[in-house]
Parts: sequence; C-alpha cells; structure tokens
Amino acid sequence: MNRYPLLLLAGLALGLAAQPVPAAVSEQEARRLSSDLTPLGGERAGNTQPLSSPLAIPPWRGEGCRVPAADQPLLRIDAGNLAEYEADLPQGVAAMIRRYPDSFYLPVYRSRRTAAAPDWVYRNTAANAVRATLSERGVTGAFGGIPFPIPHGDAGDRGRQAMWNHLLRWRGVFMERQSSQLSVRAGGGYRRVSSRQSLYFPYYDERLDAERIGPRYLYYYSRILAPARLAGGAVLMYDTLDPARMPRQSWGYDVGRQRVRRAPEIAYDAVLAGSDGLRTVDDADLFNGALDKYRWRLLYPQPVERFIPYNNDFHIDLEREGQSLRRGHLNPAGTRWERHRVWVVEGRLREGERHIYSRRRFYIDEDSWQIAVADQYDLSGALWRVSLAYSKCYPQLPAVWTALDAYHDLREGRYHLRFTETSEPGGLLFPETLPDARDFLPSALPDRR
Repeated sequence: MNRYPLLLLAGLALGLAAQPVPAAVSEQEARRLSSDLTPLGGERAGNTQPLSSPLAIPPWRGEGCRVPAADQPLLRIDAGNLAEYEADLPQGVAAMIRRYPDSFYLPVYRSRRTAAAPDWVYRNTAANAVRATLSERGVTGAFGGIPFPIPHGDAGDRGRQAMWNHLLRWRGVFMERQSSQLSVRAGGGYRRVSSRQSLYFPYYDERLDAERIGPRYLYYYSRILAPARLAGGAVLMYDTLDPARMPRQSWGYDVGRQRVRRAPEIAYDAVLAGSDGLRTVDDADLFNGALDKYRWRLLYPQPVERFIPYNNDFHIDLEREGQSLRRGHLNPAGTRWERHRVWVVEGRLREGERHIYSRRRFYIDEDSWQIAVADQYDLSGALWRVSLAYSKCYPQLPAVWTALDAYHDLREGRYHLRFTETSEPGGLLFPETLPDARDFLPSALPDRR
C-alpha cells in the first residue's frame, strides 16, 4: 500500500524517445516563427469562418489575456445536436455527452487566442528550433522555450516532439499553489484533500542557459494540509533532461514514522491515493513522465480544428456544492469551450510493456502546447476515462495554463478534480523571488512548511 497518499505531480517529467530524431530544422524554416507561424509554433492565420460564428478561429495577434467579461455563449452542443458537431469534438468529449445526455453539454464561446509568452521565451524558442534534438538519451540543446516549435520527421518523430513540447511548455519559472483535489462519488458527495505545492523550472530560469542548466529541469514539492489524518505528509521530485542516465528522482516524508525515504514508485500507472483510484501518476497534467511505454505518432499531418476547454476561470463553492458539482461531471454552465486547432497525438502501449491504459489520445493546443483533452482506453481497447484541462490565461506571466483538471471514469460515473480553487486561502501565485536547487533538498522535507 502506498504510504504517501498525496502525490500531486505537476506532470512535467521528460521521457525517452525510442529512436533518434532527425536534425533540427534549418534557419530558413525557423524564420517561419516570425512570419506565418506564431513565436511558439502555432498557425498565425485564422480560419475562413466569419468572426461572429462559433466555428471561427481568429488570427493570432499576441494580445494576451483579453477575454471580455460580457462574452456570451454562441452555441450549445448537447445530445440534441451531437450528430451535427461530433466531427468537431474529441472522441472522449462526444462520449461524455452520450454518457450524460440530460446534463452534460458544451457552452461554446467566441474563440480568444490568448496564449502568449515573454519575448525572451520567444527568442529561446526560435533558437531551440535550430539547435534542439531528441534522442534515446533525452532532449539536448533546448532551453527556455518550446523545444520543437516546428515538429519534423515522420509521424512518430513528430508525435514524440509534440509530447515533449507539452512537457516543456511555458508556465512560468516559479509558482506556489494552495488548492484542493475532490473525488466526487457517482451517487453524490465527495472526498477532499488540500495541499500546498511549489514548482521551480530551472529550464526557464534566465539566470541559467543551455550549458549551465544541468540535468534537472523541474523541482517539485507538495505537502498535505488536510484532512488531519494525512496532514504533514510530503513529496519531493526532480525531473531531468537526460532520463536515460538520470530517471525521475523522488522522496516522500512519512509523517507517522517521521522518516524520509526514496519513493521510486512515483511514476507511470501507480495509482495516486487521495484520488479514489481515478488518477494515475502519469495522468497529472493530463500526461507527465517518461514516453518509453508507448509508441507515439501524430494522427494528422497538421493541427485540426476541435472544440476544447479554453479561457476558463473557476471558483467552486463547497458551501453550495450543487451549483458546481453534478453527478458525473462539473456543472457545464460554469465552463467555457472554444474552437481551436490542436495536434492529435496517439500513444499505443508497446509490446511487453505494462500499463492500465492500452491507448492514449491527446489533443494539444497549437498555441500553448498544453494538452486540452485526453482519451484513455482500457486493456480491451474500450474508451474508459476522459480528462479535461480547463485552461485559463494568467496575465502575470503571460501564459495559458490549466485552471482545473477534471478526470472522468465513464464506466463508474465518478470523477476527480485537481487544482480546485475553493474559498480557502491561497490559490496560484508566481513569486518574483526565485529559488534555486538548494531550496529543494530531501533533508528539508520534514521541516519545510
């Protein structure tokens, strides 16, 4: 039994590519990042629909977090018109509508391409385009930006690059977050676990560079605050750019035994206690960790248009939980969906490997490289779980990142929420004073508060 009940991973670990990837793109190709592509690799142009249409995708103009408060839904997609719009939905989202025909629907708003980043991230991304490589050892030559803004090679190469772009996407340098995770039962009611996390990305630390970053690109710390029987338990984790030589390192603090120990089990499909069995370690962030258990490929040569959660802002009032929590899913009235282009990447379990998911399909936002929707299939090949990242634009950075992750079990009718911003104090903060590696030592686990 796992003695470390709250392993709220940021979901940012790097994995192993199965084969060497062709050399980085040419300087001429990289110049597209200042012409027809956005600085992070999305297509600048919109689609051909009029901007007043819910099917419209506007041009990217780098305006950042501009979402008018007066925006109203332009379209509702539900069981009544699912046949008309099913081709525009991720498969798991369509399955959610079928599973809950009387209560789950998509309120579709005008698309707002709010994804942006600082200019120095744009410059680093352009440099990565011509210098970053992906091999069996890991990622080399990348720093401070999207490693592969212009995926290249065959469908397998490009699929792995897109996954690494998600793992190394821009979300700031240092953040602290106090929030809750809720496991909602099929018949109503929930279990709640509150925690505080710190995440430091030396990969995006301007005090470093590609030569001085070292092997570690993420430091992650989490401590349980409630309930009382779990309070004080803590986890520390490092992820590296060279996972073949240095895999994920992790430690746990057992508050009952008052002991720190190595915890190598924080990986792959280990079930996270506190999630009622609804979330594995590599479900966090919709996907994190090593890529080596799956064969990856892009399903389409270019991004395709889909409706996905975007520009959401959540406050779940647990005093009036019925307004936010419905049986099987969140109250759709509080969500926002938009039409965006996504890279569709599929991973199929390699022969001889073991995992509870035989196949995984990810819909990755072209502008931010964040996975917006994940479809996950059981060992018989049936769609089993659907995960949604309700993203939000954070003007402090700026960046698009998740406001709340929701994990749904289609068979059992249960779901799990991660990063719920309840009425408790805290929330997501981006401190200006940056830490360094010495602030994330295993010896500090028992004393850090």
